[in-house]
Amino acid sequence: MLSMEGLEWGETKRDIDWYQAMEWGGALTDGWRIPTRWELLSALDSRIEGFETNYYWSSSEYNTNSACIVYFTNGTLTHDPKSNHYNVRCVRGVNEENNIQKYVFEKNIPGKVETILEEAHRITDGDRARDYDSPEDNFKRIADYWNQYLRHKNDLEYGTGKAIWSSVSPMDVSQMMVLMKLARQDFKHKRDNLVDACGYLRCTAKIMGEEK
Repeated sequence: MLSMEGLEWGETKRDIDWYQAMEWGGALTDGWRIPTRWELLSALDSRIEGFETNYYWSSSEYNTNSACIVYFTNGTLTHDPKSNHYNVRCVRGVNEENNIQKYVFEKNIPGKVETILEEAHRITDGDRARDYDSPEDNFKRIADYWNQYLRHKNDLEYGTGKAIWSSVSPMDVSQMMVLMKLARQDFKHKRDNLVDACGYLRCTAKIMGEEK
């Protein structure tokens, strides 16, 4: 399917990291390649069919460890670690990068910045669950380790069997992690502190059964 100035959109690969996307794109023939962030935004504006409601990798790197992604269909342009998993769709056609960028700017295509809540929602799904397990199971493991540490410390200070503390629960873990992030934020503002705090609060909701 053709978009602005002769760009043609082709096959989609789902749920792969950026390195796999670039390897796949590099092996394509007949001019197919991985699109830049501006080309993805132009496809969004042109309402190209075949894009799912998901983030798509671009070939545009943000830094050594992160690359730019675009969310279909609201146009959120952000970046994420290259090890995370999203969709990618190949494109072909000759189009100078500065022409695409000019097109995006002149048409005022959103490319809107991802909000803190949107980012927190995104990172607590998908790759986080794959890497760390569900909040319930992950925080239970953390609680078990913390309880073993606290039990040992308690035995050393007060003697075996004289517990003066309550066991830590998965709910305690999620809320204590929020407090840790707020303590860091109290020292110095960093967006990641707020994103992670919101993420841990969402994990609390998942543990309580408010969300699945």
